[in-house]
Amino acid sequence: MRIFLTLISLLWFFCCVGQDITPKPASFIRGTGKGISISNSTMILYDAEFTKQASYMGEQVQKQCGLTLVSAPLSAYKNKGHIRLVFDTVNITQTEMYRLEVKEDEVILSAKTVRGIVNGIQTFLQLLPLKPSATCNLERLSPLRLQGNASRCGKAFLPCRLY
Repeated sequence: MRIFLTLISLLWFFCCVGQDITPKPASFIRGTGKGISISNSTMILYDAEFTKQASYMGEQVQKQCGLTLVSAPLSAYKNKGHIRLVFDTVNITQTEMYRLEVKEDEVILSAKTVRGIVNGIQTFLQLLPLKPSATCNLERLSPLRLQGNASRCGKAFLPCRLY
């Protein structure tokens, strides 16, 4: 019983800390502010190294949330209230590392490589709400009594073109 309660309390801790991001970040610090409100007037501002990634981010936000975000070079705008993709070789020490800061008045995503900024964009997209959709009911009846990997092993194979 003691082991069960310990396990439940550990699960509660990990679920409530807010680290339901995949892959798990190296560090996560929950702020006390309310965060930024993103709308169609929010822009994606980028350093020259991340031009294509800013366009990709805009497309993904459009698909996920229905918002159309305009991209522009970072040097063109100095005001806050936008998403910034920053090329940073000083504070970012590893190739695929990124830093995502969500503040009340802006989002700053820093990396020193394209791979790092793409990782950061994927994490950012996990934090956004999904586009509202119609309600649905789902019911699944299994043709087999057993469920799991061993019962239908063919479902686990992926086509080679996905790699």
